[in-house]
Amino acid sequence: VKWWPVLDFLRESPRFEPMRDALSFGQVLAVFLKRTYVRHVKGYFYVFGEYRNYIGPVAFLLALLALRHTKALWKELLVMVLVLGLMVGNHGPFSPYALLNKLPIFSSLRVPARYAIILVCHLALLAGIGFSTLMHWLRRAPPIKWRRIASWLLLLVMVGGMIDQLTANGNLMPRLW
Repeated sequence: VKWWPVLDFLRESPRFEPMRDALSFGQVLAVFLKRTYVRHVKGYFYVFGEYRNYIGPVAFLLALLALRHTKALWKELLVMVLVLGLMVGNHGPFSPYALLNKLPIFSSLRVPARYAIILVCHLALLAGIGFSTLMHWLRRAPPIKWRRIASWLLLLVMVGGMIDQLTANGNLMPRLW
């Protein structure tokens, strides 16, 4: 019952959209670090909301800390590099995004930033590992007085990071409020 109207609608108005979108590495970083990043691709009349994947500097720095100090994360790093290769978009016929876009399921993912959700999940995992690494360092700190001060500072930074993410991404989750 549902297939016939959908196929009929698509026959009359096909959704062919060329894959012209290509990002620089700085634009990929802006997807995660700029609070109000919007991207209007030339030739489209709307702005893609998929570029709103703000995680904030606290989570990003914690993820970098985890990559710097944990050698067992090579699988996560490999996945992140592959997803970054997809996120930079169409930079020629043999770019990873252009090749993957030829497959039937992936051809509907016309915006390279749609792969960012995979990277956000890995960055969240790495941020948690980075936070655990900082807590491990604090436990080994010699004087108890400095350990308590550093623990409170770390807690304030984490709460500040959460408030930053909620204020930047809160309008994307209207049911949460």
